Amino acid sequence: MTVEYRDPKGSERTFIAIRDRIVRVTGGRSMHWVSVHDIGHHLGLDDEVVDAAVRRAIEEGWLIGDSYPPHSVRLSMSSMQQLS
Repeated sequence: MTVEYRDPKGSERTFIAIRDRIVRVTGGRSMHWVSVHDIGHHLGLDDEVVDAAVRRAIEEGWLIGDSYPPHSVRLSMSSMQQLS
């Protein structure tokens, strides 16, 4: 199934919320994995919204996924450098 990115700014805002949640959960450590489902649940986001944002973030190199589709993600080094 292919998901179109109809609202790039919306998915970017969703990614920022996801990234901020990962930073909180991991204490900013880049090598710690976080469940995609848990992130979406905590943020109160629909699974499809989270999945689309996570896929885009992986494509952009902002996150690293553990599989496809990803069950867990972690921050990429480029994301970590942007946070510094």
